[in-house]
Amino acid sequence: MTYLESLHAEHKERVARLSQRALNARPPRQRPPTKVIEFVNGKRVLPPEPLPPSPRIILLPGKASSLPGLTAAKVIAAVSKHFGIGAKGLMGKSHCRRITIPKQIGFYIATTEIAGGTPRLGRTMGGFDHSTLIYARDKIAKLIQTDPWFTAHVEAVRRALGLEDRP
Repeated sequence: MTYLESLHAEHKERVARLSQRALNARPPRQRPPTKVIEFVNGKRVLPPEPLPPSPRIILLPGKASSLPGLTAAKVIAAVSKHFGIGAKGLMGKSHCRRITIPKQIGFYIATTEIAGGTPRLGRTMGGFDHSTLIYARDKIAKLIQTDPWFTAHVEAVRRALGLEDRP
């Protein structure tokens, strides 16, 4: 047996041992889900009481606005006031969760309530691509159906904009 053949044989044995060890290994430990604690202006905020599910009518872009005079600037102002984040932060490119969730809620309200297409709204709301607004609209629409925290915050911003009379 040559030197190269012996190295090859050792390598094959090592691979066999490692793959056998991998087959016998325990599955990775499942971590418990992390709790999300929200802080607004340095204070801990308790989640609001869950609201009963309500049927929802979604205006698609290009349809008539539900409130005349509603603009993207008003939506940004209402969201920034509700979450205690500056308007520049909402219109910026930050991917911080503290800013991303309110930004997506703003995108959801703007795309469902303001007439016009998502490309125009994306440019108005900070130069975002239309697909970003579509993704945010769909994501928040799903979360509203399952998570009372999102429902309560979206409803609070809608009330601040004068949209509370719509189901």
